[in-house]
Amino acid sequence: MNVVARTLLVLVLAGLPPAASAQAENPGPPKAPWRFGLTVENDLAAGTDRYYTNGMKLAFACPARPTADRRFVSIFLGQEMFTPIDLWRPVPAADDPPYAGFLYTGLGFHRRGPSHLDSLTFVLGIVGPSSLAGAVQRAAHIALGFERPRGWAHQLKDEPVLGVAFDRKEKIRRAAPSGRFGWDVVGHAGGALSNAITEAAGGVLVRAGWGLPEDFGPARQRLGIDGAGLCPDDRFGGPGGTGSDFYGFAGFDVHAVLRDIFLDGNSFRDGPGVEKVPLTADVMAGLAFRGRRFEIRFSYVYRTPRFVGERKRFVYGSLSAVFGLDR
Repeated sequence: MNVVARTLLVLVLAGLPPAASAQAENPGPPKAPWRFGLTVENDLAAGTDRYYTNGMKLAFACPARPTADRRFVSIFLGQEMFTPIDLWRPVPAADDPPYAGFLYTGLGFHRRGPSHLDSLTFVLGIVGPSSLAGAVQRAAHIALGFERPRGWAHQLKDEPVLGVAFDRKEKIRRAAPSGRFGWDVVGHAGGALSNAITEAAGGVLVRAGWGLPEDFGPARQRLGIDGAGLCPDDRFGGPGGTGSDFYGFAGFDVHAVLRDIFLDGNSFRDGPGVEKVPLTADVMAGLAFRGRRFEIRFSYVYRTPRFVGERKRFVYGSLSAVFGLDR
């Protein structure tokens, strides 16, 4: 009997590789379904220090349900800071956007289908001194030996922010064989409604590379919209499971802006502000690397002028990292 049992055990073990191949064709629960993300955006990457000068966000996504129409939830915490072009002025020039900080948290509800991702996000935050943006920038500039900003005393006043945003992403075209070079095109459309940002937006993203992921591209920082970069359904290491995949991406967003507190100024108080441009665009290009339990993306983003009289072009860098953990 012992010989028979050992023989059966050897046969079972010998049959494991074909079983693993069958599992790859019909994947079960996603690898590393818990997702943590960190995004840092700063114009230092372009050698400047003005306008949207820094943004940081931590995000977490809960596991998706293993169904055809998957749902997951994300929570996030972030801070953004905005400054005029002349940091040395104790009183900012009237034709420059005001100093402003934004500290926020939010909750996102996401539904993913075979070729689309819907995200409904609720944001709660504060604009003004309580955002601590001034203290953060001053401390960072002192530590790094940069010019000290002198005008934070004239920043926007404290104003609570409550907002909701919706975004739909759709895979327009995809040609990405498992584990080989491929490409895809992802479109998106949506909008935001709040006393900070009220806008409609849409855009297109093109990606190409090896082991192209099955997600929907990088998440958008604006008003905390999140979910695209944290899909728990997507497997790290590429669909083929090579463990180290590489791809590039480029795209654009168009924004029809009704309100932007960082340009218009406080909603219910008199204070600094500039005349915004109602139709703007962001153009970005970047690279991404994926390992077994992480993905790192870096991109440059160019923004068209956002206010009347904007004196210089504006470019910033965006670095994001997503890490996966098993349940």
